[in-house]
Amino acid sequence: MVVVEVKLGEGVCARKARVHLKLTNLACRARRVAFASELTVRRPVPARPRPRRRVMSDSFAAAATPQAHAADVEFFVRRGMNKGYQLLSLVTPPVYAVVALTRYGRSHLSVNRLLRATWVGGSVGVIGGGGFEYARSAYSNPDKVRIRRVQATYDTSSIRADDHSTIGGLLFALLTPAVFWKRASTINLILGGAGIGSGVGLLAHHARTVTGDPAPTVPVPDIPPVTPH
Repeated sequence: MVVVEVKLGEGVCARKARVHLKLTNLACRARRVAFASELTVRRPVPARPRPRRRVMSDSFAAAATPQAHAADVEFFVRRGMNKGYQLLSLVTPPVYAVVALTRYGRSHLSVNRLLRATWVGGSVGVIGGGGFEYARSAYSNPDKVRIRRVQATYDTSSIRADDHSTIGGLLFALLTPAVFWKRASTINLILGGAGIGSGVGLLAHHARTVTGDPAPTVPVPDIPPVTPH
């Protein structure tokens, strides 16, 4: 700090102190101005860009993974079991009735045996339909299986057939024991009645389609072309 000595006789020390104080104040002001100018001149630090989130692609290629293929196969196995049960539940009662009448006569045909044959035939349809769809889908091209699943998902006719079959099965599982309570065993009444109701519901769906009340159609979204392997 620079000190200016002023020799003017008496009161030199006091004057020295006043000059020193003034210089100190001037130095503090200069520091403040320099600091303020440094703040204004200093450039703002640019903000770091936020990392972009990776959006999972819902493309056709990304979906063709082993996990997706396993899910598609499971979907078709369940669908095949359902369709097999519906078909054989519809076909078994008349086939069994014809075979029993032609081979063994009318005395061999009874409600209990008819109901038992119905649910046994439905069980065979479940096993056969599920096995067929597994062999068909598990060893097929995953892209083709995915295309089939998309088409099956938007197949409103098949969905309505499943609904009618389910409703008929539940309804007849309750009505059959009430009507034929003493003419068949309990398990045959419930399971056989459900099988007959499933077939009746499937017939109701096709009857509505034939009589001019088809299921509403839903457009299938565009499916990317299958990449050759």
